[in-house]
Amino acid sequence: MSILKGHLEHFGLQELLQTLSQGARSGTLEIARGEESVSIVFETGHITLVRSDSSKQLRLRSILLREGVVSSADLEQAGRDHEETGILLGRALVDRGVLAEAELENALRKKIEEELFDLFLWTNGSFEFFPEQLKSDFDDDTHNITRVQVDPMSIIIEGLRQADEWTVIRQRIQDHRWILVPESPSNAPAENHSIYQLIDGARTIEEVMSESTLTRFDTCSVLYRFMEDGFIREATTEEMIRRARDRAAEDPMSALVIYEVLLSDHDPDSGTDLIEEAAECAGHAAPEVQAKFLRHAVESHLSAGNEGAAWKRLQRLLVLAPGNLEDLR
Repeated sequence: MSILKGHLEHFGLQELLQTLSQGARSGTLEIARGEESVSIVFETGHITLVRSDSSKQLRLRSILLREGVVSSADLEQAGRDHEETGILLGRALVDRGVLAEAELENALRKKIEEELFDLFLWTNGSFEFFPEQLKSDFDDDTHNITRVQVDPMSIIIEGLRQADEWTVIRQRIQDHRWILVPESPSNAPAENHSIYQLIDGARTIEEVMSESTLTRFDTCSVLYRFMEDGFIREATTEEMIRRARDRAAEDPMSALVIYEVLLSDHDPDSGTDLIEEAAECAGHAAPEVQAKFLRHAVESHLSAGNEGAAWKRLQRLLVLAPGNLEDLR
C-alpha cells in the first residue's frame, strides 16, 4: 500500500528525498513523466539503487570507461562472459581481476548520483512510494553485484546546485539533439581540449556527452563556456539537414534523431520536402517510428492542401497504426 503519492509540481524531489531519508524509510519510489519513469530504491533512508527505463539511462560501462579503471577490451571480454554464463558485467570484471571491489563500488555510487541529479530538472510528473517493496527484478549491470548506500541529503545539496546552473546553461544549450560546430579550428581553447576535439560539426550534443570523459553536467558546462567565449556555435538548419542526409544511408536511426529535432520547429506551411525526407528515412525503422513520421507527412500535406499526397501517406499509416487517426480526417 502506498503511503506517499502525488505530483512533483506540488511536492518536489527535494522534499521527497528529505522525507524518505529523515523517516529512515525502506521501499521503492516510482517517478513518472510522460513516457519516462524512474525507480529509486531506499533502504533505511539511504538510496541503494536507481533504475530508469529511458534509452538514455546512464550505463555502468560508460562510467568505468570515463574513470579509466577498465579498457574497452576488458569490457568486451566481460560482455562475452555475460553472454556465455549470464554473469553480470561488474562481477565479471571483478572476477577477472581487472576491477577492484572498491572501484566498482565507486562507479555504482557515481551512477546513482548522476541519474538522481538529472531528476532535479523534472518540474512536473507523478510519484508514488511503495513501502517495504524493494525491487529485485532489475535486469541491470548493477543488480546484486555490490550494494552501495548513497545519502539523499548530499544528493539534495549537489542536485539543487546543478539545477541552478542548468537553468543558465539551457539558455544556450536547449536541445541535446542539436549539432555543434567549431568556429575556428585554428583557434582552439587552452583548456578541456579533449572535449573540443569532439566538436566536429557532425556529432550531436548528446553524442559529445556520451563520448566525453567528464560527467554530462560537467560536459555541458564546458560546452556552455565554449559557446560564450565564441569557440563553438550551434549548427544552422541547413547544416543540420545536410548531416541528416549524410547519415540517412548508413545510420538512418541517428538521421531520424536530427530530422525529429528539425521537425519540432518546422512550419508545415513552409513546405513538405523536409517532412517527406524524414518519412522516407523512417521507412526502415520500427513500425511505431514509421507511423510517427508518416503522421507528420500527412498533417503537412493536409495543411498545404495536397490531399492526394496526404492520402498516399495515410494509406501506409492506416496499415501501421489503424487506430487513433480520427483527427486526420
